[in-house]
Amino acid sequence: MSKYSILKRFLFAGAGSALAGGAALAATPIDVILAVDSPLGGGGATVRSVNAPYTNSLGQVGFTGNLDLPDGSIEAFVWFNDGLTWRNSDAPSPNILTGNEATSGISDTGGFIYSPFHLFESEVGESTRDSVWTQNGLLLRRTDPTPGIAGQFATFNSRPRMTPDGTAWWIAGFREDTASSASQGRILYRADGADPSNIVPVISTMDTFDGFSPTNAGLGFAYDISENNNNVISTLTMAGLPTSQNSWLYLNGDIVIRQSDPVGDGTNWNALRTTSVNNSGDYLTSGTTSGGVTATQEYLAYNGDIAMRRGDTIDGVELLSNWAVRWASINNLGEAAYIWEGGSGASGSGTLFWASDAANMASTSFAILSIGDEVDTTGDGMPDHVLRNFNASAAIAPGIDFSDHLWVYLDVNLVPIGGGDFFGAIIRVAVPSPGAVALFGLAGLAATRRRRA
Repeated sequence: MSKYSILKRFLFAGAGSALAGGAALAATPIDVILAVDSPLGGGGATVRSVNAPYTNSLGQVGFTGNLDLPDGSIEAFVWFNDGLTWRNSDAPSPNILTGNEATSGISDTGGFIYSPFHLFESEVGESTRDSVWTQNGLLLRRTDPTPGIAGQFATFNSRPRMTPDGTAWWIAGFREDTASSASQGRILYRADGADPSNIVPVISTMDTFDGFSPTNAGLGFAYDISENNNNVISTLTMAGLPTSQNSWLYLNGDIVIRQSDPVGDGTNWNALRTTSVNNSGDYLTSGTTSGGVTATQEYLAYNGDIAMRRGDTIDGVELLSNWAVRWASINNLGEAAYIWEGGSGASGSGTLFWASDAANMASTSFAILSIGDEVDTTGDGMPDHVLRNFNASAAIAPGIDFSDHLWVYLDVNLVPIGGGDFFGAIIRVAVPSPGAVALFGLAGLAATRRRRA
């Protein structure tokens, strides 16, 4: 159990309670934002699935999901803050929307972006067009001319994100004709105000970096942008280089990590996966190194310096030999939240950590929640569910997001105590506020763990 367990109950009375005499209960208090099988949207609709959460600068959460409708059909929805804000069926005629994607985004004023399939009513029976859709309507769809790149047409629109001011970001594929959906390249787009007239390319696989260009699919889906829109980070796979050297990390026009370059500890950079960047341009990345001890090659790094490796012990939790960094997020206060996890289903294991200082993650991290922990979802201090696993993926969507507020939002599976099937849910769990760290100090936070024990 985390050294922070009792502190959460002391600081956040609404998130849990303590026993008489000051002894804390073992269950970690969490808030369930939305669970699978919950009624939503009226008319007998229930939640079929939920996708990765994303926050705005107010600490509000947004995500997509799917509804099971009474007639047996499935409909996608968008959630904002504390309720459903959009359904595919809300699209005005002549638009028809179906499906959705796990990645999405929200603004501070209720704006959203997600990626459904799109058709006009006159196109029913034709192949659907992969699109990005916002509170303003259609932004771009497959077969549309690619903004900013003449003579090309969009082949897909994916991994949409939105920053607090309503700027839309996403990755599109392109090719020189509409006869095929096979892409000849990719673009990272930005649209200020989610306005189709403001779409501009930011990075393209036709760009050149130090004399090399990315492969057709070499603009990675593991990208991130800062809330102020000033910092962009992405993985790139470069053409013309051997596979042992072609994975690069892009940050604001510069290449900050190159595969096979020395790390500085006797190993070399190898695979690059997760990315996160804040308003100051500080960034996190994870992946593997080559050379050295194979069992410790998985890493999490801050600004290009490795902070921890598989095999390390963080807040009393050993980063096991089958664990990897599923995702990591850095906020504008310089704090970090990250998940190490391995295995799958009931046999999986892993832990969510929070660090008060991302520049010193290994020494300032606290284990917040682990697979197998008992959790309190009702606020009465009593355990009622067990965390079965984190639904986090560096390849699809992070399953975690972290703003400058007191909460980490997570996509997880829970199991009822006493029996029952596991189910998916978006939850939030409290982390120490900057004021708590200032009040107690890191030594004080650690001491709360010892007092509880």
